[in-house]
Amino acid sequence: MIDILNKLNTFNIVGLIDDYKAPGTIVYGYPILGGIENIQLIMEKNKCAAGFIAIGDNYSRLSVYREILSKNKDFTFINVIDPTAVIMDSVTLGVGVTIMPGVIINSNCIINDFCIINTASSIDHDSTIGCFSSLAPGVITGGHVQVEKLVTVSIGVVLARKVKIDKGAVVGAGSVVLSNISPEYAIIWNSG
Repeated sequence: MIDILNKLNTFNIVGLIDDYKAPGTIVYGYPILGGIENIQLIMEKNKCAAGFIAIGDNYSRLSVYREILSKNKDFTFINVIDPTAVIMDSVTLGVGVTIMPGVIINSNCIINDFCIINTASSIDHDSTIGCFSSLAPGVITGGHVQVEKLVTVSIGVVLARKVKIDKGAVVGAGSVVLSNISPEYAIIWNSG
């Protein structure tokens, strides 16, 4: 995310918030400013207007989102979109969305809040990706695919046209999904 933000040159990164590293530690050239419990003070001190949750795990991202809002209900979440991504004008993006290099999102798709669409993934027309879901590198979807909230679609997965993946499912690397995946919290892998 830092590489993309630096490439965009739209935001001034003042530092990182991390509960697991000591304040002052340098990560990717930026200081750790403190932990999440001090987010309001950190924002005031550094005159920050917005931020981003750079956590890949869907459930951890949701947990941090809730914690941030409990400390600062007015926190502004930004989208981080690599300039090499191809996103059609009719696509709807939520907030806190990450779109990595080489992604293609075709017409009339909806990418909901706090999703991660990873490197070289392709989402075909009229598809929806639910809040706090993630598509790993190289995921390909057909049209009219519906991915519910908190779904993990692993590297190199292919989702056939009109497939629906229920809430919380994990689709294993290299899988080819030809029919709907349910119930909630299913784990699917390609045994071939």
